[in-house]
Amino acid sequence: MKLQHKIFIDCTLGQLMATLLNLAARVLGKVLRIDHDLSRVPDVIAVCKLVGLGSIIQSGPLVRSLRTRYPQAHIIYVTHGSNAAFVSKHFPVNQVIPINDHSVPALFLSVLTALASFWRKRPAMYIDLEIYSNFSSVLTTLSLSTNRLGFYKSDKHYRIGMYTHMMFFNVQAPVSEVYLQFSRLLGSEHLSTELIEPVIKTDHESMSRDRLEKSHGVPKDLPYFVFNPNASELRIERRWPADSFASLAKELLIKYPEHKICFTGNARETSYVNSLIDKLQGEHRVVNTAGKLDLEELIILLKHADLLVTNDTGPMHLAASLKVKSVTLFGPCSPDHYGASDYCYPVYKKVYCSPCVHEFILPPCKGNNTCMQMITVSDVTRAIEDALSGHKRSSEQKDYIFSESLKPFGVIHCR
Repeated sequence: MKLQHKIFIDCTLGQLMATLLNLAARVLGKVLRIDHDLSRVPDVIAVCKLVGLGSIIQSGPLVRSLRTRYPQAHIIYVTHGSNAAFVSKHFPVNQVIPINDHSVPALFLSVLTALASFWRKRPAMYIDLEIYSNFSSVLTTLSLSTNRLGFYKSDKHYRIGMYTHMMFFNVQAPVSEVYLQFSRLLGSEHLSTELIEPVIKTDHESMSRDRLEKSHGVPKDLPYFVFNPNASELRIERRWPADSFASLAKELLIKYPEHKICFTGNARETSYVNSLIDKLQGEHRVVNTAGKLDLEELIILLKHADLLVTNDTGPMHLAASLKVKSVTLFGPCSPDHYGASDYCYPVYKKVYCSPCVHEFILPPCKGNNTCMQMITVSDVTRAIEDALSGHKRSSEQKDYIFSESLKPFGVIHCR
């Protein structure tokens, strides 16, 4: 299904179903008088983050904390089918339930399969990390979990009643810390925001590097930078202009004559990356891997790069998990929320309407992303110099107080 169709279905059918389920959950809650005490040790826990590879990576510390607190629990992770293999391989979970939305029949079938698994295993706790999706609220409620934990924003007031425990969603705090508020709610201590590092076997990595060099020209013995000029179609206004990326590439190729620049992107982004590389007029030290790598190969590509230059999207979070420095360009989102890693060097023009993504489906600029266009090549080269020289990253990140006496702040009373 196309993105606009998914949004339309979520905003119409999803909203209607959520409203009806809210009423049903309130009535049944009164009648059945279920005990929602979180002090009981759960035998089955479900965590849901459907979309956004970066956000999924940022949920790793939460999953790790759940595994530490409940070592015997059966942990299920619910996510989009495209993310299932990554979560299954790198996260300490017992089961991954994929949701596929390539078509209406595929979505319907995967939802039925998911619900059958929920009803069979009966999760004592379901943690929904989505905030904007009506569909995830419906899925959470239909899981019939005893305790349903989710996020609250003022425009998602209808969620009160569907969820048994809710947490205020702070759009300025580091997102991994936002997710960890649920761990604090459950009494976890000594929490770490360090991301889970993807681990690839040494012999497999060596063979993949050989293949990357022979098939795609990614250097194995020479230094290189990685450029990710893309942003997912969900928030395409996060793109820095293609002309700016091309100008930056030309400048870096002159300044760093030993380096190559490897452009990356998924299959849907290939034509955009190709059009950008055309602006470089056949520069022989430019490598185009767009649409040619699977996720594991992308991980290997990033792991051995000197630096990643990227818009605010998934590869930035992958680089952070690999402890690879990135210069990340922010505009519609705040670097305080998504760029809190020590390995991220943010470039950000804090225009009045930023961060807009948390308030609008269609941003006020209607895609004319002035906040990104205001970032100059000089701004980015200065950040690159800071990153390569090892200077401490600049950040406007605030020191939040997340809890007091083991009680987390931001709990919303649902009853």
